[in-house]
Amino acid sequence: MKKYITAVILLCLMTGILLTSCSSGQKQTETGSWQEHEVKLPEGVHGIFDIRLMENGTVRIAGLDDAGTTGTVWDSDDEGKSWRHVSTFTKNIRMNQAEGITTEISGYLSPRNQVFCVAAEWEDGNDFAHKERYYIVENEKSREIRIDLEAAEGSDNGVYHAEFAEDGSLIIQDGFGQLYKVNPQTGKVEFTFLSGSVMDLFNPISLYEDRLYTYTDKGLKVYSLKTGKKEEADDAIKDFQELQKEDINYQRAGFMVTRTQDGPAVYSIDAHGLKLYQQGKAKVLLEGKRLCLKDKTAAVYDCIDAGRNGLFFIVQTMKGGKLYHYRSSAS
Repeated sequence: MKKYITAVILLCLMTGILLTSCSSGQKQTETGSWQEHEVKLPEGVHGIFDIRLMENGTVRIAGLDDAGTTGTVWDSDDEGKSWRHVSTFTKNIRMNQAEGITTEISGYLSPRNQVFCVAAEWEDGNDFAHKERYYIVENEKSREIRIDLEAAEGSDNGVYHAEFAEDGSLIIQDGFGQLYKVNPQTGKVEFTFLSGSVMDLFNPISLYEDRLYTYTDKGLKVYSLKTGKKEEADDAIKDFQELQKEDINYQRAGFMVTRTQDGPAVYSIDAHGLKLYQQGKAKVLLEGKRLCLKDKTAAVYDCIDAGRNGLFFIVQTMKGGKLYHYRSSAS
């Protein structure tokens, strides 16, 4: 899992970069009823790249074997207590078998039962991929597409993270932190959202309705998925920005914009705890000392809100990807 390990090493080198402000006097409510547990991944799955809540309420994951070359899709209807195999999305992916080359796979789930597959080729002894191939896979049938990502002079570029929007478009975060909207049928880049830098590489993103939210050292930025232009923050985001006053390493944190029965909301998770921001209040759902992020090599990679079935977070560590489930004991 070279991509994971390289990313975590870079993250550890950057842990001194904090989103810092003065200690605040805001009131935070400790609910105390939420619990964390690690979800056991399907047999043979060592790493996990993506998680998605499907339209029928099923939780779907894209996983990899220990070698990082066999990618599989799994569904669960019982909060990850059991899994059923859906497909192997790497069956028809071209692998470079040349001596001194290792091919590693990553996969990202579409709401339309497709997988965006990245096949990254690594030269032995090199910590950065020198070539990537991109595929759209449906029912284990693959179609190669070309995506032209901008590259710095003298440097190759590639996909660090990807996520499908509900309209089927593909949002890609490249190896320099820049964000793109891509047509997955043609591979055409429709527009970029911001000029990235290596400092933006680990910035978490959240897609909600027709907006993209990205969490940076300068605060939350909001972009339209339709135009790519920056937009004003809505009330839930304003609550989050005004109440989030603690010192956090935003590059290890995760957040998601969503809606609960009480209206728009933001969930965030970092070393200080799992929190809910809504209606001008910040609620501490679970204290940081009880979270997986007490491991200082751990970083949140992706997350979903499964409604009544709680929250799921993918966390990457030096030992690979793990899946955690959070739910109120009162629900």
